[in-house]
Amino acid sequence: MNFYLIGVDCKSAPLELREKIFRERRNIQDFWEKHSSQQAAILATCNRLEIYALAEDFSQARRSIDFFRQHFPEFIACGYVLFGEKEILQHILRLSCGLESQLKGELEIAQQLERWSSQDCFLPLLKGLVEKALFLGRQIRQQSGLNQPGANIATLVFDDLIRNLGQDDILKILVLGTGKIAELLFLCRPQNVYFYFAGYRNFERAKFLAQQAGGQAVPLKDIGKVIYDVDAVISATSSPHFLVYAKDLSVVSCRRKKPLLLYDLALPRDIEPNVGKLPGVMLKNLDDLGVVFEEYNFFIQDKIKLAEYLCSEAMKETKEKIYA
Repeated sequence: MNFYLIGVDCKSAPLELREKIFRERRNIQDFWEKHSSQQAAILATCNRLEIYALAEDFSQARRSIDFFRQHFPEFIACGYVLFGEKEILQHILRLSCGLESQLKGELEIAQQLERWSSQDCFLPLLKGLVEKALFLGRQIRQQSGLNQPGANIATLVFDDLIRNLGQDDILKILVLGTGKIAELLFLCRPQNVYFYFAGYRNFERAKFLAQQAGGQAVPLKDIGKVIYDVDAVISATSSPHFLVYAKDLSVVSCRRKKPLLLYDLALPRDIEPNVGKLPGVMLKNLDDLGVVFEEYNFFIQDKIKLAEYLCSEAMKETKEKIYA
């Protein structure tokens, strides 16, 4: 059996196209379950959607890719394809080290890979590759210094927020969502932050986070009652549709006496793009934060270069074993 990979990420496709593909992920999953005789596993994060599959040989893999192209042409047009165990292992190793992330060295991707590969009925052969990549990745992170817990999106969002609003006064922040990013925001919060956590299905989780942070929990349907007073909104939910619309926020923006910053960290996006056109409103999505990520990446470029070198050396050492 031979591995191959079809993927789309933040480097190969703009946010709008990734979002469109991500909305089709259930159809993509159904395609591989119903229309393919091969086993497959799909990795979905805010920056990528990748299909890992097994084929008898290169020809069978190519036929499957061509068939997939007929149903999802945009995926193939803007994506990338990798063949072979060595190429897949190298890719997963780079993922585990954070070298393929917008924010280089971020630790969350390694945790996502661990959760992904621990699913029931996960492909046994692929699980072995992921575990090997994670093991090597931990060593490379340690040796290169890319194992700092501060390297995460929450820290950089706070840095950007303070850069725009200052840090002298208490900053009131409304967080939409109660998942991993909400937890990171709580753990990495500056001292001058007051949180409102908004939740729907996981409102109990919102209450827990608010209690731990000394803030307030707000039902998602009631966010309009607090958005008048907050300095920023940070949204990271798994909602399939927008939660904040320009028509609803237009009245709020006109009545406010200070600017409102919104960070949409979700894919699909939680905030209608037209919100950014309202007066006194600044909206940033994952791609808009690219400049912030690049600044951080430049700051740690020596660690990144060392990690790149160590990844190459690790693959040289495993090459003979793979083809033995």
